[in-house]
Formats: sequence, C-alpha cells, structure tokens
Amino acid sequence: MDPFLLTVAVNRQIKFACHHYMDKVPVLREMVTALGCFPLDNSIHRQQDFFR
Repeated sequence: MDPFLLTVAVNRQIKFACHHYMDKVPVLREMVTALGCFPLDNSIHRQQDFFR
C-alpha cells in the first residue's frame, strides 16, 4: 500500500524497490509494476548492482 498511498499524497509517481520474489509471481509482478515498483535482484547480486 505504501507506493499507492505516497503517490496519491504527493500527487506524482514514486519508484519503489520491492523484494525479488515479486518478479517471479505473474499476477503480483503486474501489480507491483503498475504501482511503479521495481524488484531488486536476489541477495547474491543485490549489493553489486543496486546503486548502478
């Protein structure tokens, strides 16, 4: 709910990071993408690539 509520509160789209498993579930993937979220890589690669 955070992405939706904050986007409405500031009246602009905000990008949010979410857990990498949300990219693996088809229905959940479409929901989080529509809310402006992007899934992080799995924990093995996250520290290397997140801030690039």
